[in-house]
This record gives sequence, structure tokens and C-alpha cells, in this order.
Amino acid sequence: MTATHHRPDDIEKKILRAMMTRAAERGWAHASVYQAAEEAGVTLSEARRRFPNKNKVLIYLGQYADQLVLEHHASGTPRERLFDLMMRRLDGFQEYREGVRAVLRHIPFDPKLALMLAVMTESSMEWMAEAAGLDVSGWMGRIRLKSLLALWGHLIRIWERDDSEDLAVTMSGLDKALDRAERLGLLRSATSHFNDDPPEPFSENLDRKAK
Repeated sequence: MTATHHRPDDIEKKILRAMMTRAAERGWAHASVYQAAEEAGVTLSEARRRFPNKNKVLIYLGQYADQLVLEHHASGTPRERLFDLMMRRLDGFQEYREGVRAVLRHIPFDPKLALMLAVMTESSMEWMAEAAGLDVSGWMGRIRLKSLLALWGHLIRIWERDDSEDLAVTMSGLDKALDRAERLGLLRSATSHFNDDPPEPFSENLDRKAK
């Protein structure tokens, strides 16, 4: 393979694009960094250095989406900030939508991947919660963070099925989910001081709403 010169960030993006295209066409199980490097015109040694295994490509995608979120200074109430930040994170996935869908379909058959993505997503949600001005300290903060994780999982399932051009269905679903979270007292800001009873877990509320 002929060596090709790229800016460092271009190399990652070329491999990511090739990986997600292949995943969309053949499934995540049949996508490989080796094949993506060949298709992207990147030397195998360079691809191996940046992505020693294909799950590292998903870590890169998650970090790219997080960067879109954290470089933006959201304003407004915690609820308004969360809406903005969560939609921005989805914007990071939207370009690779069909590939991400393939990954989501593969997760139930790959416990190692499921665990890696769960840990990565929890870290992302903690950063997002703080960027939105939520208090994630103490035991109440843990409840708030776990509820935010449940909300994100709910949102991803809506986004996965949303074929509207402007993601109107996804935005509507997020709006309703944030309404429920706000009613349950899960969107208190870091500057609030209160002694409320423990809020009902957001995931249980979603399950009951679905019945």
C-alpha cells in the first residue's frame, strides 16, 4: 500500500468513516481496522498505531461527540442546557448513523463491547451533567447521574428509529423525557440546596409510562 500523507485528525476520521460504512453494509462483526485502513488509503502501521483494535474506533467516535458537546457553552436552565447538549452529542453520531445503528444491533451479542460502551457513556454523561449545571456530587448526585444514563439510553432508542430529516421525532422524545425528569426533581442545579426526599428513578418512571 502506498503511504499517503494526511493531517493526524484526518487519518482518524478517514478510518472512522470507512469502518462505519463497512459496518452499515455488512454489520459491525464484519468491520475491521485492516480493511478500513486499506479503503481509506492509510498505511497499516499508522492505522495500527492509532486503532490497535476496532473498539478503539468507537472510543474515538464517542470522544469526538463529547468534544462537540463540551466545546459549546450552553446557556439557560439545566433542562434547556441538557436538551441542547444531548442533541449536539447526537449530531456527532448523525454523520455515521447507519454504522452506529449496526453497532447498536450488535451490542446484545458482544458483552465485552456492551461493558466498554456502558463505562464510556457513564463518563460522557457525567461531563454532560456538569456542563449542564447539574449537581452530581454525593448520593443524590449518583441518582441524578444514573437517571441521566437511563434518559440517554431512552433517547438513543428513539434516535435509532427516527427517519425524519430534521430529527423531529428525536427532539420531541427528548423534550418529553426531560419534562418527566424535571417533574421528578432530577434536574436540580449544582447551586441548589435542598433536602427533598429521594427522587423516583427515571428508568422506573419510563417503564411505567410505557405500560
